[in-house]
Amino acid sequence: AIAVLKEAEEKAAEMMALQGIIRNDLAWGRMRAGDWGGAAHEYGRLLQGYALAQGGGGPYNGVYAYEAGVCLLAQGEEEAGRALLEAADSYAELDDPAQGTTGRGEWGPVRYALDMAAALLSLPAPLHKQAGEIACIELLVLWDFASSLPPAAASSFLSLLPDDPALASPVRRKLLGGALRLALSPEEKTRGEKELWEVIAAPEEELTTAMPAAHDGRHYKAFAMYLLGRAKVTSGEEEAVKEGQGLLAGASAVTECQLAAFL
Repeated sequence: AIAVLKEAEEKAAEMMALQGIIRNDLAWGRMRAGDWGGAAHEYGRLLQGYALAQGGGGPYNGVYAYEAGVCLLAQGEEEAGRALLEAADSYAELDDPAQGTTGRGEWGPVRYALDMAAALLSLPAPLHKQAGEIACIELLVLWDFASSLPPAAASSFLSLLPDDPALASPVRRKLLGGALRLALSPEEKTRGEKELWEVIAAPEEELTTAMPAAHDGRHYKAFAMYLLGRAKVTSGEEEAVKEGQGLLAGASAVTECQLAAFL
């Protein structure tokens, strides 16, 4: 798939907007493969194409900076990763509002990336490689790639989730672990559904302290509702479909979470 995308990019040399889409797909393809360094390179090329080469434009410069930063952290390149996380706010200022970027006003991709950058930078230095790995896994879950991962990849990412509550609170670990388990065996899937239900039922204080600093963890509940609801709707079983539709309606009603509502 990556080889085909690279060929497509070569053929789109004169089409800047299409190149941006292809580079974004290349980055996600490398992330799905756990190639954090390759993904960071592709996000860097997105920044180079929009923010740096053109002095702005494109919809998500701050998001790309965050994504490149956490991929570098996961690769063990702490200094370069930290520099991009620190610059994410400045890159976001270059976003083109005409392209529909939501900014900080509502909880969408930009606010998520900038809040997460602030949360990671608030952790004690040096930023641990594991902090980058779990941030990358969270991107795969929240951007809805987890359920389509091959079982071997889902298992590999599951093994990377740390036990340290400073890096992954119980709520955060259950959301990410539950989402990854949906791609595994029936037994693991049942366990994953249980973990997602626990996130949905978590008290407010657990959600609001899911991450440090400016990051608000309440959106984890909306994503748990979405992921569990989608799994039940696609099961095809009549009762599960009904239950899933209710969960999806609940997720889309969380107006503070624009990204989950869109999904």
